[in-house]
Amino acid sequence: MPFLELCLCFVATKQVGALHSATANLTCSSKYTGQKDTPTLATHPHSRNIKTDLAAAVFHSVYTSRTQRQRRLLAGLILTTKHTLRGLLFSWPLYLMALGGFYAPFPVDVLLWAIAVPGIGLSLAILIRGVHAAYSEHVTGKIQRRGDLARLFWRE
Repeated sequence: MPFLELCLCFVATKQVGALHSATANLTCSSKYTGQKDTPTLATHPHSRNIKTDLAAAVFHSVYTSRTQRQRRLLAGLILTTKHTLRGLLFSWPLYLMALGGFYAPFPVDVLLWAIAVPGIGLSLAILIRGVHAAYSEHVTGKIQRRGDLARLFWRE
């Protein structure tokens, strides 16, 4: 009977369309699962807040599905694009300095490159840290719905 209840819980949450929030509060009757109502440890690293093994199994099966992996990959690309465009808005003079270093005479080009190259490196380090922080805050450990990807681009 535990497998039947797992299927029923999965189908019920799928039909409601609120699977991402329902898995955290999903509880199943102890008469079907043979478990006590006390919380148990979940084995999936992103399901730490889920109280029962059944809810953790449902979360894990949805979280590792092909659709969710594709949405997480697309979310990473969206966040990288967003942070790159935002970084270009603030660090465009560095890129112009590096470009000007190609056309400037000898003493000036060394000065332009000496300023531009470390600045671009620092800009890339800030970009990587920002993408990583946004990805871990908005994507990691969460079930992504269809509209969540568009909201990622417009969030602050």
